[in-house]
Amino acid sequence: MAYGRRTPPPPATLDRVIPPVCPACPTRPPLWKDTSTTVPGAADHWHWHCAACRTLYEPTASHKVRFTYAPLRR
Repeated sequence: MAYGRRTPPPPATLDRVIPPVCPACPTRPPLWKDTSTTVPGAADHWHWHCAACRTLYEPTASHKVRFTYAPLRR
């Protein structure tokens, strides 16, 4: 490698985190993470919400891990 020649930084590789879909709706809309009941410093209590059928779903243990924390850079 010659002096003065710089290699570009590697692209950010944040994994896309795609929410689950509503199992009750025929159109399968994505669920959104409702954090309206969470407060700073308290336990993270959130749930999934379907905007189409207005159903609330409790996240699984794997959802809690995957969707509570920011994805890691590689």
